[in-house]
Amino acid sequence: MEEKKVPWYNQIEEWMLAICFGFMTAIVGANVIARFGFKTSIAWADQMGRIMFVWITMIGVSLAALKGTHLKVEALTSFLPRKPGLIVSLFGDFVSVVYAVVVCYFMWSYIANMLQFPQYFSAIPWLPATVMYIPGVMGMIGFIIRLFQGSIIPQIQELRGKRPGPGASDEEGKEE
Repeated sequence: MEEKKVPWYNQIEEWMLAICFGFMTAIVGANVIARFGFKTSIAWADQMGRIMFVWITMIGVSLAALKGTHLKVEALTSFLPRKPGLIVSLFGDFVSVVYAVVVCYFMWSYIANMLQFPQYFSAIPWLPATVMYIPGVMGMIGFIIRLFQGSIIPQIQELRGKRPGPGASDEEGKEE
């Protein structure tokens, strides 16, 4: 059986997560070594670790939507027949999109305000505080895109009969 090749754009979040995790691990690890090995501390390491953690979390939101592993209540859909379950699931996905749009809007408003009245971190005075909020906007935009890509569009195709549901044989989903 041939292994499916994953398109490059479906690996963006994974690469970003790997880079952020590596960067965060190096910084926090160096700070631990400095604290316990040399009885000193890297002043900006804790703050940078927190910033990287926020970036990792928001990138992970987008990746979870792509993989279909974001938090989603499926208790109702698991008891319904397939088509009504798809409709309820689609409704939940659209509520998630509305939530993401609202969060994105308020994050963007907050960033615009911070750009007008700049704030900086006390431990990293050269770094604007907007870097804590930019991943919120990016993560929510990625979440919306990936939710459409990984959940909404496939469910709509299945409802229209253009794609077989899970457990269906290949012959059932083919169109003449």
